Amino acid sequence: MMALAFTSCNHNDNANGSVNDNINDGKGALRIAVVPVEECLPLLVAEHLGLLDSLHGNARVTRYGALSECREAMARHKADAMVNDSAIGYRMLTSQKSRIHRVAQLSDKVIAADKEGCSYNMARAAIDSLLRQKRHVFIIQVEDMEVRTKMLTTGNIDAALLPEPYATQAVKQGAYEISLTGKMADRGRLAHSLLTKTTPAIERSLKTARDSIKRYGKENYYYLLEGAKTE
Repeated sequence: MMALAFTSCNHNDNANGSVNDNINDGKGALRIAVVPVEECLPLLVAEHLGLLDSLHGNARVTRYGALSECREAMARHKADAMVNDSAIGYRMLTSQKSRIHRVAQLSDKVIAADKEGCSYNMARAAIDSLLRQKRHVFIIQVEDMEVRTKMLTTGNIDAALLPEPYATQAVKQGAYEISLTGKMADRGRLAHSLLTKTTPAIERSLKTARDSIKRYGKENYYYLLEGAKTE
């Protein structure tokens, strides 16, 4: 997975992507690049509640609009870790205008995804039967998730791979979900860690944040996924 490819090769990393609590990039906190998707909500809640400081997580979170921007931040050494693309759950949505309710109807249609990420792998897996029949399906690169959602809901594309909360937003505006089952749903979701690099202290912060989300409901924290990006 592309997200894993950018994981630092720090010799303190263990098999689960964890590092010692005293990791230091020379400037202080572990810099984490995230995108505003539901899987990142625990990290944003941990930051909002000050858990990363109070539980000595020693991390700073920066939001980006697309996973490609997170990867670029990693490549330019502006971030030490990023959200693991393979931990994000994508849903296949089709536009109301296209009236597509089955994978077979995607022949000669346009699907938006991130060609460097897991959403592309899932799109390819979904249309594999069509490709084997030598039927054309076009997967285009649309990195920004807000843009991808708007293109779908306005009918500028036929389908898109979207995570939450964008998938639900699209459904509310008339989009239809094509169920991805079996290998299609599992493709690209091999890693279980939210971040490409983490620490025990950050994991403790995330656990406390998840407990808070479970207690009060994720809807009460959804506003943390909204608003301007910090980069």
